[in-house]
Amino acid sequence: MKLRNKLIILFTVLTIAISIVISISSVRFASHVITDKNDRYFDDISSQATNNISRNIRDIDQITFNILTNSTIQKNLKIVNALPLEGLDKTLIAKDIENFIFKYMVNNNDIISISIFSDNGIEFTINQNVQDKTYQLFEKDAIYEANGSALWGLNKDGSGNFCMARAILDLVTQKPVGYMNLVLKSSYFSDIVKNISSSILSGTYLLDNNGIVVATNSADKVGSQLPHYKELIDEHGSSLYVLDGRENYVYKGEQLSNGWTLINLIPQNELKNGTKALVELVFLTDIVTIMLAFGLILFFIKRFTDPITQLCKSMENVGRGDFEEKFVVESNDEIGMLSKSFNSMTKNIDNLIKTVYKLEVSRKQAELDSLKMQINPHFLYNTLETINWMARLKNNINITIVTTALGEFLRASVHQNDFITVTEEIRNINNYLTIQQYRFGDKIKTEILVDDKCYHELIPGFILQPLVENAIIHGLEPKISSGNLKVKVCLVGMDLLFTVQDDGVGIKEEKLQQIRKDLAEFNTKNFIGLGNVNKRIYLNYGENYRIDITSELNKGTTVSFRIPRKKLE
Repeated sequence: MKLRNKLIILFTVLTIAISIVISISSVRFASHVITDKNDRYFDDISSQATNNISRNIRDIDQITFNILTNSTIQKNLKIVNALPLEGLDKTLIAKDIENFIFKYMVNNNDIISISIFSDNGIEFTINQNVQDKTYQLFEKDAIYEANGSALWGLNKDGSGNFCMARAILDLVTQKPVGYMNLVLKSSYFSDIVKNISSSILSGTYLLDNNGIVVATNSADKVGSQLPHYKELIDEHGSSLYVLDGRENYVYKGEQLSNGWTLINLIPQNELKNGTKALVELVFLTDIVTIMLAFGLILFFIKRFTDPITQLCKSMENVGRGDFEEKFVVESNDEIGMLSKSFNSMTKNIDNLIKTVYKLEVSRKQAELDSLKMQINPHFLYNTLETINWMARLKNNINITIVTTALGEFLRASVHQNDFITVTEEIRNINNYLTIQQYRFGDKIKTEILVDDKCYHELIPGFILQPLVENAIIHGLEPKISSGNLKVKVCLVGMDLLFTVQDDGVGIKEEKLQQIRKDLAEFNTKNFIGLGNVNKRIYLNYGENYRIDITSELNKGTTVSFRIPRKKLE
């Protein structure tokens, strides 16, 4: 590891460690303070809501108390219970009772209906909607058994309304003379519950003494029984309670006079969010502190290690071949001495490489020239032998044609450039085939196919002729019957594909393997024509371009190669 990195890591780790210790201590202390504050806050909310609900219960209790103690109600119920009334008498008593309870309906919009029942079952009711039937939750016996105490409950009709019933006792004998039944709107208690709901509350539930939810901010829970409600009611403070798969803290108000209890549930993870802002602030402070410290660390370490870093980068650039790289340090210390030595070394290496490169280019060009020169005498001997053979057989003017073709061919060979067009190469092949045609006559049929787009492409001179010569001399000449020679030039992607194909005697598998091996090793002693072409292709275009040869005995041979396109400008 570099010295600079070691120093940076050392000081950074120390800074981070100290920052973490301070942050953890701060977060723990602040979390404790926030937790205590939350406990007090939600206890206050529960107490306030409990007081509001208790006040509403007292208001209804007061209304019912005024009704059951009223002398008019007491007198009329005794009359109804004692005498079988009908007609006008019953109507007058009903009017008397209903006029009395009507004022309570007018003064309290949350009361849906007030009903007075005599002991013998006669009903006197004031209802907001006269067409509605009086809803009764409690049986007469249960009401009498409560002996004047109020019974509260949630209606079971799904409306969310509440029912309150209370026995009317004779003020003298304390015997029941009837009972009253009040139906209250659901909003009478649910509005209080909804108003205290916080954004982080999982739910606020008003439970009766059987654990039934009578009011809540979760409408789907009304009328249902909370699981383990007894343990829930007995919980105190911030104990945990699991509901719907979530752990909640429980904040419970005091039990109400009618036996109901208000429960507030806060999800554990939501309550912990109270410390989230603090943790984020501390975390942000840590980041800023560490960044500032890291900046100072970098600044001072940079001043000590920059010269060494620059020297390393210069060495890397030289390693990648950039010998123009200079490393300058204006100092007289050890780094300055290294700078002078480094610059002197790179200058010497650059001069040496340029000298070696020039020598290598000269050697490569000489090798290419030598390979091209091998073709001319090799072919010249074969051609002169052909002319000699024709002259001895017969005296024919066709010798003039052959000689002319040979002259053009030799002229092209002697004066050839390194690169010629495909058109020029095909012309050389045609001259060669003209000479050979007079030797073999109809025994050899030739076909040359060239894509129109290929004629102006540049290729190495005399790259195809050795392959055509090999096909005739080694493939078709030994064949007893006539044969076919096909030369094809086409485009394949961004490459030119050259193919020389004959249907001659072919090559034995052992010899074919030896040819392929010699071509791979650039051994041109045994196969001058093929080896020459193969090595010229390699030297001009690189490792990915070589001759490919396939053959089958008595069926023929195919030689092909690809080279990149190089169009004549």
